[in-house]
Amino acid sequence: MRKTGLAAGALLSAVILLLSANGTRVARAGDGQPPAIHAYISEYTGPETCAECHVSAGQQVVESLHYQQQGPVPYREGWDEELLGGMVATYGVAYASVASINWLGILQPEDESLPAQPDGCAQCHAGLGAIPNSPPTADDLANVDCLICHGPDYERVVVEEEDGRFRFAPAKGVDVLAAAQAAQRPTSEMCDRCHLEASGGVNFQHGEYPTSPEVDVHLAAGLQCVDCHVTEDHKTAGGGTMIAQELPEVEVACEGCHEEPHEGDDAPLLNMHLGRVACQTCHIPLIARDPEYATQMTRDYTRPTLDEATGLYAAQVGLESDVAPTYLWWQGHQMESPSRPVGSIDDPDARITPWKPVEITVPYDAETGTPVTIKQDVYRVTGDLDAAVAAGVEAMGQDAGSSGAWEAVTALIHVAANHQVAPAAESLQCVDCHTEGGRLEFVALGYEEERAARLAVLAMPAPAATATPADEPPATLEPAPTGESSIGGTGTEACLACHGTPGMETELPNGDRLYLSIDAEAYASSVHGSQGYACVQCHTDTKVFPHDPITAASRREFVFQRYLSSCVQCHPENYETTLDSVHQKALAAGKTEAAVCTDCHGAHYIESPDEPVSWGSQMCEQCHSQIYGAYEESVHGAALIDDGNPDVPACTDCHGVHDTEGPHTSEAFHLLSVETCATCHNDPALMDRYGLNADVYDTYVADFHGTTIMLFEAITPDGETNKPVCVDCHGVHDIRPHDDPNSTVIHENLLGTCQRCHPDATVDFPASWLSHYRPDAEETPVVYFVDLFYKVMIPAVIGGMLLFNATDLFRSLADRFKGRKEQNRE
Repeated sequence: MRKTGLAAGALLSAVILLLSANGTRVARAGDGQPPAIHAYISEYTGPETCAECHVSAGQQVVESLHYQQQGPVPYREGWDEELLGGMVATYGVAYASVASINWLGILQPEDESLPAQPDGCAQCHAGLGAIPNSPPTADDLANVDCLICHGPDYERVVVEEEDGRFRFAPAKGVDVLAAAQAAQRPTSEMCDRCHLEASGGVNFQHGEYPTSPEVDVHLAAGLQCVDCHVTEDHKTAGGGTMIAQELPEVEVACEGCHEEPHEGDDAPLLNMHLGRVACQTCHIPLIARDPEYATQMTRDYTRPTLDEATGLYAAQVGLESDVAPTYLWWQGHQMESPSRPVGSIDDPDARITPWKPVEITVPYDAETGTPVTIKQDVYRVTGDLDAAVAAGVEAMGQDAGSSGAWEAVTALIHVAANHQVAPAAESLQCVDCHTEGGRLEFVALGYEEERAARLAVLAMPAPAATATPADEPPATLEPAPTGESSIGGTGTEACLACHGTPGMETELPNGDRLYLSIDAEAYASSVHGSQGYACVQCHTDTKVFPHDPITAASRREFVFQRYLSSCVQCHPENYETTLDSVHQKALAAGKTEAAVCTDCHGAHYIESPDEPVSWGSQMCEQCHSQIYGAYEESVHGAALIDDGNPDVPACTDCHGVHDTEGPHTSEAFHLLSVETCATCHNDPALMDRYGLNADVYDTYVADFHGTTIMLFEAITPDGETNKPVCVDCHGVHDIRPHDDPNSTVIHENLLGTCQRCHPDATVDFPASWLSHYRPDAEETPVVYFVDLFYKVMIPAVIGGMLLFNATDLFRSLADRFKGRKEQNRE
């Protein structure tokens, strides 16, 4: 761009020097010359003056849509591709005629006391008065009016030549030379010369013309029309609603400048609409917002209305201000005739777009049902529709197309809303659409009734029938508000209207992705959703929309901010219990990865902790994967995870649920593991179910190891012990069946297990252990009879001692009594 500009400047300078040398139309440098690039022009005689430098510009203009007023029609359904479309070639419902028979003229009202008025379609034409030729000829090059688009302070009027033809001439008082010397890139003021009063009045046609900075942010920012409607070789990019197109490959769209349209915490929510909702839908809340300039909503050619000021007739026009648009699906280009957008909810490229519906009543041939053209000069002067129709039919040669009788037909056309973009504060908010009776009629737009009902619940009162939780919530749980909240309602529908959309996420400062989408069905089946709890009962700080900004820098910080305010309000007892857990102690030590409520239970899809039975252990796997891997292959883990056996212990059965403990929590955990194992292994009914010995606990506490442990527990329950407990021999998480080759207590491995504490143990050392079985006369006769001997001997010895002591005491008492008796006799 820079090099091209320099080259163009050098070329222009060379041209100026060349013309100066020849003395042709070049003003001498001196005082009073306009400070403009075209200041060298000394005389302006028309387009040929511009052509001396802009050699190809004239040819570009006469081939353009601004000049031709007709062109290819790529976006009209059912259009014959070989036919051109546009004002010159096509019947237009808006003016009930064709431009070629209403080109240019001066109309004298029937009231001759009123001045003649210029009229005709050529008033919005980049030519000097002649009807354009297609394809263009040399006459068209001379007919170009360069200043209508490029000349500041330029104005033209219609004049009648001697031969009766009409053409444009500079208005009285206009300095044509100054306008030529100041020629520049087209400004919005220059575009206004034609587009401002299209359809007969300021803002009549589109209703959202940028009439003032107060109603259009782009005008307030100083943007010009050509900043959006870019040009290439004098061809201008227009909107997809136009019949004729000259730069169809160039799209005029908001995304051309606003690549990242929304910022801040609400950006993910807003940006997720972009694929299905046009920018204009929210940012053009009303049509004809400028109170000084209403827009036409109806136009009836069957009711000619006299304008007292001009003495000319016009169609009866119904004007309105602050018009709420009609919203329809549109895929951005394709249109039906009369003008209506093509698109549907099933078209992935279609977006909900705002439109101004205009009802236009025009005459149709009563017999053939086809529109008939109006000769506008007859209509404007006389107000006689019959005469105007007859003249129009004759001018168009519609002999075979008209029966001579006409009937009124009202056509509905849709005008796209693209301008008068409101300031952000005036744009539509979520509740403008997502509420009952809001802007969008979701069912009419094609949404299924269930989805439509969900989309239309923001700011709605609570549903009439709301599920009551099976268990009454704690007093600390307050019901969701129904009045103060702009989300409103106690159901989840309001939140799911937005958060039920897949793919919602936002990026936190550290780069973490925070996912904001909720699976409605999954939540409904969760313990909270199935009991009727609403989102706002946990998310107590998001009762209004827009939500407060997210202040967390990471996902983990976000979790810490939320779980205390959500879980604790309903489950205070469980929370109090966690304060003594190994997890809480790790958190207190600064280990932020330690588990909190939502890490184990989840956030939105919380299921019953007992269904399935393996759920708890699988939750632990998230952090303790290595331990879980060992447990998964153990006798307990395989039965739980593979078979779903509810009788075997899961992680929480040994370590606790909320008061989770471990060997690092307290010294007593290791000592008390015997009692933990005994919970199951000392249960005769449970052990009998699996053919296991239920005496393991009793036999353990009866031997040397167990007896010592029991003494430690009774005397110093928090003290350490060097005597083995269950896990020291059988393993902790990797406990195997006693016949598993990898078991620590199988005969082949038992010596190694004993040598952990008894390094000098020999091969025969394990033979002294009875494997938790009581002595038996057949299997262990020596131990059995020794044990029996002691069982007999010890009671006998003790019993004999007690008997001896008793008799001795009796003899002593008897002797003492006898001695006292004899003493009394004396």
